[in-house]
Amino acid sequence: MTEKEIKSILNKGEGLTIEFKSSFNTEVIETLAAFANTIGGSVLIGISNELKLIGVSINSESIQNWLNEIKSKTSPSIIPDSEIVTIGLKKIVVFSIQEFPIKPVALKGKYYKRVANSNHALSTQEVVNMHLQSFNTSWDYHTNNQFSIKDISDEKVQHAIDSINRAGGHIAEDPMSFLIKCDLIREGLITNAAYLLFKKEDSVLTTIELGRFQTEIIINRLHAIS
Repeated sequence: MTEKEIKSILNKGEGLTIEFKSSFNTEVIETLAAFANTIGGSVLIGISNELKLIGVSINSESIQNWLNEIKSKTSPSIIPDSEIVTIGLKKIVVFSIQEFPIKPVALKGKYYKRVANSNHALSTQEVVNMHLQSFNTSWDYHTNNQFSIKDISDEKVQHAIDSINRAGGHIAEDPMSFLIKCDLIREGLITNAAYLLFKKEDSVLTTIELGRFQTEIIINRLHAIS
């Protein structure tokens, strides 16, 4: 970032991707986490609240120490790009971070997003949604190398196909092609969902135990669904 670019940013002021700080502190890390959870951005350190270039005092180890602090206080850990820009006799430190692929990023267990020119705490629902969106789905979508295609019952898959067709569906694929088409098998690995739905033999993982309380301490077992 050049002196001209920094002055241009100063003229525009803080916004969705820009924040000014007079010194390095926890608020810098909070903003970087918020940027990582939104669309990325840059924090310029050495600029006062009045948007004046005051510079920041640093030594040969300052930047590395700050980066270590950012890394240790965020989860998943983020390490922004860093740059020192000298304007006159003053040094401006620029930390830049892109939108993080695995969200949300937390600062000491707290989550933030960037809205306009300020940081806002994420709600519990936003945290959950952001996490699921980062992985594009939930646990059952993911493949599991502990399971094998040999664990899958063609008969159970065919039964599901027949049930769908009786309900008005038009599935012509064989069981294996059906699983691949439905994304239940990817790159030769079965998903957790495929295992739960179509395992050949009953197991603890694929069985639901139902029961009712006969008394406050006695449960009558009713049924096991696989």
